[in-house]
Amino acid sequence: ATVSVLNCNRGAMTMATVALAAAVAAAYEVQNLTLWDRLTYAGDATDTVINWVLVAFALAPFLIGSGLQRRDTAVCVVGACCLQGALWALVPWCYGVSLVWCALCGASCAAQRLHRRPVFSAALVSGSTAATALGIAYYLSMYPFVTTAAHVAAVVVGGGTAWCTVCPRPSKEL
Repeated sequence: ATVSVLNCNRGAMTMATVALAAAVAAAYEVQNLTLWDRLTYAGDATDTVINWVLVAFALAPFLIGSGLQRRDTAVCVVGACCLQGALWALVPWCYGVSLVWCALCGASCAAQRLHRRPVFSAALVSGSTAATALGIAYYLSMYPFVTTAAHVAAVVVGGGTAWCTVCPRPSKEL
């Protein structure tokens, strides 16, 4: 088997990010919310701190001792997780970065589990997974179930992103 890596063209990724940013900015204006409102949970200090700490935990496997053969592959996975989180900004009353930390956790778990050799530090993946589980449990106890459903869906999307980009594929010999 060979490792198939998504060809991530930085120029295309940059253009897609700019287009998405413009769409998200337009959506913010329609909903009378600023980017700052979204990133700080409309000024809620508790949610802001919880979510940005969880983002740090979720990013740790990608940034510290990543075994991915190509650093730009890690950038693509992180970028894809952030893009799916940003797309939710188009939905009224969706705030923050919780879908990003959920997707990053799913991506690191899938890459670690599906790859033939360890991709990330097992301790970092375990720490990220534990932090994500605690975050999801906290939001399950504090917010309507639809929030938890979105978090779990984001974990699955992140796992699928990793599966499509960094996991080994059998080579097709002719």
